[in-house]
Formats: sequence, structure tokens, C-alpha cells
Amino acid sequence: MPSALSTAGPPTIRDLYADADLVLSTSERESYGLPIVEAATSGTPVLCVPYAASHRDVHDEVTANLVVGELPADPTADGWVGGIGRWLLDPTLRPATTRHNRRMVAGSHSSVRLAADLDRCLAAIHGAGM
Repeated sequence: MPSALSTAGPPTIRDLYADADLVLSTSERESYGLPIVEAATSGTPVLCVPYAASHRDVHDEVTANLVVGELPADPTADGWVGGIGRWLLDPTLRPATTRHNRRMVAGSHSSVRLAADLDRCLAAIHGAGM
């Protein structure tokens, strides 16, 4: 398959994710975890380290129902090499993960879902007399 980056013009974020074999997130904290959602939408597998306890709720909310590989927090651990190798070399993981994650993102992070959530928030604010 030719690289999406070989096309004319500047690459889009979709092109970058499509060209990636894997997204490796080594951040222990994230304000929302948008790269995880973007990668899942694009069908690119994600491996990440566990978020710090103070940010675990963000991680769990973002990755809820997504197939996201979790690596040991210690980057020197042997688990990193095995985890990354497994996701890159197992030909069955990416297609199954892609289908599942795209379906889950469409349900929880789509523009339709976000608009519905915003409508509920606005209705609650309006109903509270704010």
C-alpha cells in the first residue's frame, strides 16, 4: 500500500495516522487523550503507559470500550519490547482492533454524539436559570 504521505500537498492528521503502524503514547497525564481517539478513529493501534493515578479517570473515560494496549509504566521494562512487537507483528490484531475501535469511537466520540451531549448541557443550564 502506498504511503498517504507521498501524495501532493501537506499531509493531514488523517494521513499521518493512516501512515503509522502504531501510536505509542508515553504520557502519564493527558488533558483529554485526543491522540488516542484520533488514532482509534483512523484505525491505528494505540499502546500507552498507565496514566498517573490522579489522571486515571481521564484515561478510563477516553479508552472506555476501546482496544488500547497498556505497557508497563517503567520504559526499561522488557514488557515494552514484547508489547510493541506483538502489536506490530501479529497480523490479526490490527484489523480486529481497527473495526472495533472505529465502531466504539463512532458511538462515543462522533460529532453527532458530541452535539447531543452539548444539547443536554445547554438544556440543563437553561433549566437551572443560568
